[in-house]
Amino acid sequence: TFKPKQVMQKMKEEKADVIFVVGNRAAEVALDNVADTPVVFSMILKNKKLMSAKNATGVILEFPVETEFSFLRQVIPEARRIGVVYNPKENDEKIALAEGVAKKMGLVLYAQEVHNPKDLPNALKNIAKNSDVLWGISDSLVLNAQTAKQILLFSFRNNIPFCGMSPSWVEAGALYSLGWDYTDIGMQGGEVAWKILQGNEPNSMPVVAPRTVRYFLNLKTAKHMKIKISEELINNAQQVFKE
Repeated sequence: TFKPKQVMQKMKEEKADVIFVVGNRAAEVALDNVADTPVVFSMILKNKKLMSAKNATGVILEFPVETEFSFLRQVIPEARRIGVVYNPKENDEKIALAEGVAKKMGLVLYAQEVHNPKDLPNALKNIAKNSDVLWGISDSLVLNAQTAKQILLFSFRNNIPFCGMSPSWVEAGALYSLGWDYTDIGMQGGEVAWKILQGNEPNSMPVVAPRTVRYFLNLKTAKHMKIKISEELINNAQQVFKE
């Protein structure tokens, strides 16, 4: 059984030089109980509390928007209008950033706010009229187990490819998703911890994204939507779903 207070107390007693944590729960426990010891986090989702902590840094499970849009252009070069459905309470900052990135890349981001599940059908209807592709972002209100079928059916019925967030979405029908190299993410975290042990302060090192990009493709979806994927992209994919 994980006993946060006991674990943190033991680390304090042993006077650790740096605390390495894996996952959001462990990271939050460490920051709630430790203020004077450097914390390096890995395998976590973006979190304002963790990102602003003065004694913490590490690797987050999120690629830069520039990386996501650059890959989208490789897979669907003709796509110019990127649709996204999001909950502003959760993703307002990311959407504002994405709008700027899209503009610099000659793309248009068409963002539709969803404040509760009942807003989703109308938001998707607007996406169908104004977008070439639906960009999926981590959003607990919009993209979850309850909405997955609705999102994927919308994609197929309207021939608007959906860029999923994980291989499971691609297997279910999304055109593609980016993915992480967990071994390399662990190595990145280890490198950050080593720099701290060499005397660097955590707040002098920005939180970083995974440096290795993996991706997954669904060729059945591509065929249905008459999207031609280059042989190079197919050959270099981490996994290709064909049936």
